[in-house]
Amino acid sequence: MASAPHKDEIGFAEAVLPIFSSTELAHVAFRTLEGELRSAADWFHWNGSEIVICSEGPTAWSALEASEVAVSIGGGSEALELIGSATADQVIGVAPEYRAAAVRYLGIAEGNARSDAFPANVTMHRLFITPVRRPG
Repeated sequence: MASAPHKDEIGFAEAVLPIFSSTELAHVAFRTLEGELRSAADWFHWNGSEIVICSEGPTAWSALEASEVAVSIGGGSEALELIGSATADQVIGVAPEYRAAAVRYLGIAEGNARSDAFPANVTMHRLFITPVRRPG
């Protein structure tokens, strides 16, 4: 099994990397089980090798048919577009990636408050997107 590509292998320039710490939404396009094309935008967390999107309860990701997705973050000349390999899982309790994204998007106090508002036994769904290549 091949290892995940390093950032430089898929063409991430140093100038693009700050987008992973921005408050731009990740727009994800994917094919559903019924073969329909869908897209959704959400907060994301970059863990150093994957884009992680978290949500409470069933989401559009539960209809994900293929493991390949397209992602766009930001706009204009500073936009990042990539094709990624997606996997999903669930975790009981607030996912650490959700809390990290909430703090980044909302600020420390509001992000932690929003995360702490979930019940302790909440089921969170996580979508992990490993960048594979740039479009084109």
